[in-house]
Amino acid sequence: MTDRAELLSGIGIIVMVIAILYGFAAGDFARWRADFLNNAWSQVLIIDIYIGFLLFSGWIWFRESSRGKAVLWILLLLLLGNLVSCIYVWRNLRASRSDWRRFWFGENR
Repeated sequence: MTDRAELLSGIGIIVMVIAILYGFAAGDFARWRADFLNNAWSQVLIIDIYIGFLLFSGWIWFRESSRGKAVLWILLLLLLGNLVSCIYVWRNLRASRSDWRRFWFGENR
């Protein structure tokens, strides 16, 4: 089961890297920002994303035994988005060696 989860998080990493590179190569951030922030659904999307960040950050804070590492992961998550969540999940799936309790709870199990 963890093999499938590792595969999915690995695919997420690849997709996010490609999407970010595409955004930098083809996007016009200044123009997009002005249009994006004036749309109500864009504002809903931002709220949705940040609530997800807060929930994921809570899991990181809970499962990491080192507060310094937890803060670093959370800062990276807020800066780089779900690319970091995919990396964090992939890394911890591999480290858990198919032990779901270790994956979810880290050293707090």
